[in-house]
Amino acid sequence: MLSIIAIVMGWVYWIIVEYSIHRWAFHKKHLQYDSIFSFHLYEHHIIATKEAMNDHQYQSRSSSGSARRKENILLFVIAVVNAPFVFLSPLFYLSFICSEISYFVIHKKSHTNSEWSRRYLSHHYDHHMGPDSYCNFGVQTDIIDRILGTRKKFYGTKQEAVSRHYSILRYSRHRLKMILKNKRK
Repeated sequence: MLSIIAIVMGWVYWIIVEYSIHRWAFHKKHLQYDSIFSFHLYEHHIIATKEAMNDHQYQSRSSSGSARRKENILLFVIAVVNAPFVFLSPLFYLSFICSEISYFVIHKKSHTNSEWSRRYLSHHYDHHMGPDSYCNFGVQTDIIDRILGTRKKFYGTKQEAVSRHYSILRYSRHRLKMILKNKRK
């Protein structure tokens, strides 16, 4: 019974850490451009919004200076900082690390397959494509958003239908320009 509690608590702790960092570090109002967390708003959000939820940095392994690489470093730091929990409860820490890896996989998939994200991770889709990126902070789940009142639905609304149409149009034009530019080289 204690094993199950440790596993559940490790998952819950990760969900709280993920939400807290996303909300209070990455989306702090008036975030300065030179902040170590600015990559999230000034790179990742701009690309994801411009490319209809897709972020090309998640499709390539060689994104050396990218937001994805900085996110990976941050995930490693979080794992190391929380490593002392392994002595308190190995199952708690194992659950925490598995949840962190799950976050990495889910977040990557959400930015390489926008239709999957829109359908199965609508709260994260709402975060990037909705009119207010200062809500819907949970990536894996929207439980904390619902508890704290930061969940705002966008997927499936009339506003989303219109916005999606223009977003896909913008993305198609952008991709066409990139293809033509590469053919000229």
